[in-house]
Amino acid sequence: MRRLWRRVAPLLAHARPLLGVAVALAAVQSALLIPIALLIQHVFDDAVPRRDEAGIVLAGVGVIGLYVAAGAISLLARGLLVRRAKLAVGALRRQLLGQVYGLSSAWHDRHGRDWVHGVVVQDTERVDQAISQLLTQSGPAAVVVAALCVVALALSPLLFGVLLAVLPVMLFASRWLGARFRTRVGAWHRSFDTYSADTHGALRALPLAKAEGAEDWELRRRAGGLDELAEAGTSLVRAQGAYTVVHGTVAAGAGVVVLVVGGVAVARGSMTAGQLLSFYAVVGLILRQLSILLDGVPVVLAGLGALERVETILDASEPDPYTGTRRIELRGGWALDGVTFGYAGEDVLREVDLVIEPGERVVLVGPNGAGKTTAVNVMLGLYRPTRGCVRADGVALDELDVRHLRGQVGVVLQDPLLFRGTVAENIAYGRPDATEADIRTAAERATADTFVRALPAGYATALGDDAVRLSGGQRQRIAIARALLGDPALLVLDEPTTHLDDAAIGALMANLTGLPRAPSVIIVTHDPGVAARADRIVHLRDGRIVGVQAPGRLEPAEPEYA
Repeated sequence: MRRLWRRVAPLLAHARPLLGVAVALAAVQSALLIPIALLIQHVFDDAVPRRDEAGIVLAGVGVIGLYVAAGAISLLARGLLVRRAKLAVGALRRQLLGQVYGLSSAWHDRHGRDWVHGVVVQDTERVDQAISQLLTQSGPAAVVVAALCVVALALSPLLFGVLLAVLPVMLFASRWLGARFRTRVGAWHRSFDTYSADTHGALRALPLAKAEGAEDWELRRRAGGLDELAEAGTSLVRAQGAYTVVHGTVAAGAGVVVLVVGGVAVARGSMTAGQLLSFYAVVGLILRQLSILLDGVPVVLAGLGALERVETILDASEPDPYTGTRRIELRGGWALDGVTFGYAGEDVLREVDLVIEPGERVVLVGPNGAGKTTAVNVMLGLYRPTRGCVRADGVALDELDVRHLRGQVGVVLQDPLLFRGTVAENIAYGRPDATEADIRTAAERATADTFVRALPAGYATALGDDAVRLSGGQRQRIAIARALLGDPALLVLDEPTTHLDDAAIGALMANLTGLPRAPSVIIVTHDPGVAARADRIVHLRDGRIVGVQAPGRLEPAEPEYA
């Protein structure tokens, strides 16, 4: 619990006065519960022997009133704290997302998108539940238990000593069962992560499964993972049930021991029945609050397990590979100077020298695995070369504010990413100041305006998840419009012929050429037919440039490219 509090405490720094108020309210709640013991003692030692029926009724009303008042105070304290707990978790999530955006592409490659998604969404929810448990239930319960223990000691040192003798058994059971529960929480997390990742992939592959008639095969393939998740969940619930039953049994045993010892004391005349029952009432209140404390332990333990994964991201120290601060107005020039780069020790690019002049249109061609997309990723500063240097307008990326630089580059991926929202919102992604005229102009340049205006609500048409109702070409044109919205100095198109035909590519290139400031264009493809749209064709094979083709000449080229 200390680790959880250490991570959350700074996020609650601004709410410390409110936390003090909540502690004070818990103390008031305890103070309201204390007279209950005195009223019970009064009933059995005074009112019952005198057969004072009115006094008994009034005492009962008083007990009920005190319970109601204590409950109201508890609700007030919980209401004050729950919002602070949610704000603290919100701050933690913002901090986590900021870290996710700040970590390098290489880090994300190693950990995987599904794992990161599970931490950001599911694990932060478990941390949220743990913090809420600590602030709104376990914390106030601890204050009430402490106050009632003082009252119990004052009422009967003998019976309080008996109670203390039983408590270590409860604490030992809590520690032992908690360790077993945490082990099962970890196993369930691992099974759930696998289930989540497999489900994410299966939903993306749903059209393929239907097209291939492979639904039954897919269900059989998933059966093992589903059984494993069910077994892990069963084990977790059993452990939680054992935890609850054992604590309930120990608590009941404590009450019985107190009743037996107190009953003997009453029989011997060293204690009145009213004193025993009043102490027993306090013990009941203590055990009730202890139950709140101990029942919250599984929630907190689950939160601690989740926090370990959250901290894996928060404590990661692998920022984007470039940390320069210089800002330039990009003209569109770019260069790879003797660049070598690889993944997991295996080179994908080898001694690549490539210069792109402002306004030049360059096509990168080659077979799959030649290094085309990797070259672009290194060029954009997503990865740092192991040897060599990347320059923008002649300035090394080490000197530049690369995020600012990328804001002047438009990138269109092979599989265009569209999100839930309108067409206009998708085009204006990342540029909240874009006007309707800016959005329309970008769509016209991307040859998207005609089909967008034909949609049911035009630019206000809402796109569902992944915009499945649009064709691949329409999706790609919207993505191109998004890339063109900021008048980029460099436009990167990754495999545009996947969704655009030659006529569409030709119209797009003509539009780009006619702009007041024509951007440099890099087209990544393995389709030689796109070469007709370029000023230069760069041939890659096995991570090396093996040929550079310009109109009318080829230098230096292997025979297969001549």
